[in-house]
Amino acid sequence: MARVLQCSQCGAPLRSENAVNGYVRCEYCGNQTSILPEASNQVPSAVRPQSTPPNTPLVTPPSTVTAASSSKTMLVGTLFSILLAIGMGFFIYTMQQRAHRRAAEAIQKATSSTMQQRAHLSWSLVEPACLLRVNHDDVLDVGMLARYAKEEYEVHFLDGKTGKLLGKTRRMKGVQRAKSICLGPLHMGVVGKDLRLRIVSAKTMKIGPRVTLRDRVTNVAANDGCAAIRTADRSVLGLSLPDAKPTQCKAGPLKSLTKSPGMPTFVKKRIFVDGKTKYRIDARRAGSPVLTVSARQGKKTLWKRELDITATNFGIPALLTHRTVMIVGALHPRHKKAYLVGLDLASGERRYHNDLDNSSISTFGCAIVSNGPYAIIWSHQLIAVDPASGRIVWRAK
Repeated sequence: MARVLQCSQCGAPLRSENAVNGYVRCEYCGNQTSILPEASNQVPSAVRPQSTPPNTPLVTPPSTVTAASSSKTMLVGTLFSILLAIGMGFFIYTMQQRAHRRAAEAIQKATSSTMQQRAHLSWSLVEPACLLRVNHDDVLDVGMLARYAKEEYEVHFLDGKTGKLLGKTRRMKGVQRAKSICLGPLHMGVVGKDLRLRIVSAKTMKIGPRVTLRDRVTNVAANDGCAAIRTADRSVLGLSLPDAKPTQCKAGPLKSLTKSPGMPTFVKKRIFVDGKTKYRIDARRAGSPVLTVSARQGKKTLWKRELDITATNFGIPALLTHRTVMIVGALHPRHKKAYLVGLDLASGERRYHNDLDNSSISTFGCAIVSNGPYAIIWSHQLIAVDPASGRIVWRAK
């Protein structure tokens, strides 16, 4: 039986019957291996060939070829999978970032477009609506301070009869915390954190001279030709209008800005006096804070009515006009939906109870002012209402 040996150099199988002179030549590497046990697989130098004959083919052992090929294939496949995963992750991240950037740009563009198209509806909620003579008809027009982004402002002039935009001033840029001041029927003032008062003409709809004040404005009295302005340091500055030159102005008693017509109210109790009759509007002390309206002459109570609305977050917007007590309220103090209630001035009977939600009137910073045959109400929008019926006559556009 032939013995199976192993090559001492490459480990390939050798067969003893192929031995020549006690040595077996490996067909893979050409090495001569002794089959004699006493030689301990050592080949004498006289017998061992010095080199493999040039014409002898050398064959790699099958097991070695298979193992090496499998290892290389697995390594290449693993590296390819890792690179593919990294590439796909980077591609997905890039596409997501691009989609987010496009969405942000679209939102910014839409917001900017909406603000430019409806800027005259972005009025300051804590500034008065100045009643001005712009087109010189029988109804005064409305001047409002419109705010844009990045501390940019314009004064918009609205027709008192139709609510249409009559015109606007140029953009005032870099004015921080701008506030509007009513300076009679022909002028408005815009003052910022820098205490620079800008005179705005209702006739030309342009911004005129500028005057630097000593402190923030607290009280104002004005007529067609001049204005007296008191600041927080108790000094009074008289200005001629529209050139804004210093002068002695006797336009009447100075009125607080917080009590000027059209200024949103921040009080929870309102008192109006019409002749000998005093009208009081306040919240019920016990239970639900619904509003109560009463009319008194001296110590005599003429009538008293409890309403089904409450004061708003910023007080009680109310007005006495056309023999009607007009009140804007909410279902509860934190409710933003506004309701308009009208009571007969003589009897206290309710004339109307209208929902103002469709007009975008909010109780947040809502105000009401009388303007000839109408009552002007605004918060996020501006509307004109018939005081007798509560019907909306126009909405600002």
